[in-house]
Amino acid sequence: MTCNHFDLLFGEGRRPRRELLNADAYRRGDNFHLEIDAPGVDLDDIDVEVEKRTLTVAVERREIVDDDRVDTVRGRPTGAFARSFRLGEGLDGEAITAEYVDGVLMLTIPVTDAAKPHKVEVSAPAAAAIEG
Repeated sequence: MTCNHFDLLFGEGRRPRRELLNADAYRRGDNFHLEIDAPGVDLDDIDVEVEKRTLTVAVERREIVDDDRVDTVRGRPTGAFARSFRLGEGLDGEAITAEYVDGVLMLTIPVTDAAKPHKVEVSAPAAAAIEG
């Protein structure tokens, strides 16, 4: 039996520039992982915040300022970008960790103990209770 937290994880992003923060989400063991592309962003320009059950990732990709540079093509967007995700009840928003490696922001979101699969012990009634 698989619990689909993806429906609970993904929510509406802030428009209009949400599509520039592409994301993948997957579960591995007792954690969900959210990987967000953010190439060309300085670590100081990344903000991750959880308010209530909403996780918001905001980044700013700054324009390169160089007086000697003459651009012929500018295909990499600059500016501020944000995307929000609704966290399901089975995810622990207080224990999220984040790393930024090779232009990818990697968030680890633990599954709460209450949402983890567990065995239910089945027992038979005591013999005295049946006869009685």
